Amino acid sequence: MIHAFSLLAGETEWTPHAELESFVSQYEKKYFDLVWFARKPQLRDLDAFEEYFLNHDGTKTPPEVQLKCKQQMIRIQEAYPDEVESLQSALDGDWDHGFNSGMLAGLRLVLTAMKKVKAGPQASDTGEECWFGGIEEAAEEFPMLDT
Repeated sequence: MIHAFSLLAGETEWTPHAELESFVSQYEKKYFDLVWFARKPQLRDLDAFEEYFLNHDGTKTPPEVQLKCKQQMIRIQEAYPDEVESLQSALDGDWDHGFNSGMLAGLRLVLTAMKKVKAGPQASDTGEECWFGGIEEAAEEFPMLDT
């Protein structure tokens, strides 16, 4: 779409960096939420939810952590009702999860490439200052789908 406009346009005006970063970050948060949500059992499936909170050593995840997870799932359902309904669909759910995952990876690629962040010496094994982000790190980390 942008390519077609560039053929007709005589001038280009770029979106200010901070405005662009804010815009892309909003979508990164949305797709993070949807990918995170899809990796959890449905709230109405109590048995699957109980099993989800069993740790590898047989202990249960603390109740306050379980509650926080359920609260976040409800928040996401309320924020994105159509997307959640589609994610839970037997017909569209897998496609939607793949789309959401691709969006999350692509948006993280752009956000990581857009800037470098200087971290303090505590972030380095050697005690030296280090930087995170930039084009090289974006390429290395892609596709980053941790939630």
